[in-house]
Amino acid sequence: MYLDFRGRTETIRRTDHNELLITGAKVDRKNIGGVGFLVYSAVHHLVDSYKITSPRVAILRLETKDQGTISIVNGYAPTSTAKDEEKEEFHKLFERTIKDKKSYYKVVVGDFNATVGTNDHDEWRLGPHGTSSRNENGERLIDFLSACRLYHGNSMFKKPSNRRWTWESPNGETRSEIDHVLTNRRWSLFDVSVLPSFDTGSDHRLVRAKLTLKKRMFKRDTHKPAPVRIPTFKSEELEYAIKSYDWNLLEDPSEDYDLLSKGLLKCASSSCEATSPSASRLNAHAIKLLEQRRAVKLDPNACHLERVIISNPVESQ
Repeated sequence: MYLDFRGRTETIRRTDHNELLITGAKVDRKNIGGVGFLVYSAVHHLVDSYKITSPRVAILRLETKDQGTISIVNGYAPTSTAKDEEKEEFHKLFERTIKDKKSYYKVVVGDFNATVGTNDHDEWRLGPHGTSSRNENGERLIDFLSACRLYHGNSMFKKPSNRRWTWESPNGETRSEIDHVLTNRRWSLFDVSVLPSFDTGSDHRLVRAKLTLKKRMFKRDTHKPAPVRIPTFKSEELEYAIKSYDWNLLEDPSEDYDLLSKGLLKCASSSCEATSPSASRLNAHAIKLLEQRRAVKLDPNACHLERVIISNPVESQ
């Protein structure tokens, strides 16, 4: 579990309902930032680690038994009026945080202060149900999707207008969708929606994402086939075989090529080193017991008790 030198302002505690609350510090002398996580009690045991990278970036890592690891990254981007240096610094840190943590599932959430607009340019990492126009932060977010190989979750699902906007201006005249959910496994996301009846006491509304973890997909993507054995050749024998082979030249190019291929294969096979068999998973004692059991089973005069006695030590190996 990670704790940096700002431990006094970084908090991890349990709520009255036994949820795990992890919060970071705000930006110095500003009421900005302070990202974190609230972890439901039923999944406490899955928490592998967390890291508050900055007042604007935090990452939580969950470890499942047989469905892969899950990295949840929470971000709070600078507003459109912020300096370009501040925006660039945030996106570099955000991208590095996502890429550094190797996980099968990556879920990125947060206030990006970005409107992505509609998908008018065949941007395949953006869904077909975007809203409003795209601002400068939206352009940065689209570039960020490609750089980190993520998909934009909000725009994948068609929702009525009252289930899309996530932020409202103080005067109530402007509403925008600036809080976003991104993921690297598009098939794992099956809903992203605003919960309009949930009062957060903020000018932002709660955004809920529903994901499914598929054991079959995880096994398929992480399966490692047996390594291919590359043959090795004795150079002196191969050179001698090539020199002493009776090479012929035919007029037809196709026939000549086939003849050349056959000759090279014959030379190679004669000088190929024997591959050592894979190391046995059974020791010498276990192999000896298996041979004894086989002999007893093939013996027509052996009684049932003899077969039971010889089988017990074999099965215990």
